[in-house]
Amino acid sequence: MTSIDQPASHGESHRYGVLFVFAAGVLWSTVGLGIRLIEEASVWQILLYRSVSMSLFLYVVIRVRSGE
Repeated sequence: MTSIDQPASHGESHRYGVLFVFAAGVLWSTVGLGIRLIEEASVWQILLYRSVSMSLFLYVVIRVRSGE
């Protein structure tokens, strides 16, 4: 089993947490703008694209974190 490197200290862990929360807020805030730019998509198309993009993003994050 592959081990995952843990942050060296509580301060570094806190810094990562703040960075991730900030990035999540920025990304989720821009979703509304992206939805407004899509004029002719149905609700199901929007849900499909969001699901596919989130799945790909999580796949990349898991691969990077696992070191493979």
